[in-house]
Amino acid sequence: MAPLQAAGGTQSYTCITSTVTEQGLVAAQDGSGMVVDAKGIYMVYSSSTELFLGVSTDGGESYEQHMVASGMGIDDPRITMVQGHLYATWTAKVGSGSAHYQMEAGNTSGLVFGTPKTVGETNGAIGSEVAAAGSNLYIVFIGADRAITAAVSHDYGSSFSVKELSDPNYAGKEINLAVNQSYVFVAYESTGTPSEPKHAAMLAVSEDNGSTFSVRSIPASGTAKEAILAVSQNGKLYVDYREGGGKANEIEVDRSGDFGARISKPLDVSNNSGDSREPWIAADAKDVYVSFRDTTNSSNGSYNVFVGISTDGGKSFTTKELSNETDIVSLQDDNYSPEVAASNGTVGVAWSSAIGGVEQEYISLSSNHGRTFNTLLLDQSGRDRSTLLMSLDGAYYAMWQTDAGVGAAVCK
Repeated sequence: MAPLQAAGGTQSYTCITSTVTEQGLVAAQDGSGMVVDAKGIYMVYSSSTELFLGVSTDGGESYEQHMVASGMGIDDPRITMVQGHLYATWTAKVGSGSAHYQMEAGNTSGLVFGTPKTVGETNGAIGSEVAAAGSNLYIVFIGADRAITAAVSHDYGSSFSVKELSDPNYAGKEINLAVNQSYVFVAYESTGTPSEPKHAAMLAVSEDNGSTFSVRSIPASGTAKEAILAVSQNGKLYVDYREGGGKANEIEVDRSGDFGARISKPLDVSNNSGDSREPWIAADAKDVYVSFRDTTNSSNGSYNVFVGISTDGGKSFTTKELSNETDIVSLQDDNYSPEVAASNGTVGVAWSSAIGGVEQEYISLSSNHGRTFNTLLLDQSGRDRSTLLMSLDGAYYAMWQTDAGVGAAVCK
């Protein structure tokens, strides 16, 4: 496909879009992952029985496909990388019964993975995140009895210690994970705690590379759900979440300057009469960006994509609408799955859209701290299942899954 060009603020971006898998080759399942280093772009995705690694060494122009594992019920793949070590994790159904396990495979060089190992039992629940720092590997997943469970390795994934983070009497979901030096942060949604029997967003913090965790609820003005974490280069911690219920949700942000020991009172970012959902957050020095979808300015209750922009470390926000409400012609049309990333004073927001029965993938880019954006259509090949976006040194890497397989874009 010919490069797409857009002026995102003061910088002109060129986006290269690619088909990672041929149509019908991979029936994409929920979950995927993406990492980038100086040698290439690496993406994991799965069919119902196989886990694949897509690799590009030419800047996203083309991808080679490598099989990582095969078996029954492969789902929820994730990937991370550190110091030449590449790790893939997934949930696998074993045998004809209901046993499900969190799996991990790693390598130290090239693209050949070692024998997968079982990290813990999941009882069939789907939801996991993975991160690495030095020799430490962290896999957080929904374990037995839907407990939020952390598997921690200090030897590049050779061995793991497994611990439950959530209260065993209250189920958890919606995991998010961030790592900064020796600190490990896990946010998740709980059905309650002994002191707070209603839904709450929880924060687990480790100061010792995951050896021990302390857990507390995230301050919110009401019932908090869908908590997402971001840690800036200078160690500032930000948590955003959906608060409220019914059709009157708000997006709020809490911040901490001491690695989660003290957390601010919630700040309402969306702060409107619409229904706000699907928050995501990115931090870049003093810039903090929160993407979400919202019914504000909609004539029929459908959702559009917004981004909240802070240039003062999350103390205040302004909001911009990125999607075009005039394109929405019926309640069945919608914009959804917004995800934000930022680096080097730039910011990008990717999202999916269903307009007039046509599924589309968009990205909005800014090179001037979010003051102005330019939006590009990346794909319109079929029903979207997920969107991923990451940034490295001001370049943006997007990945999506549709009925036609897996697509990707690199914007520089």
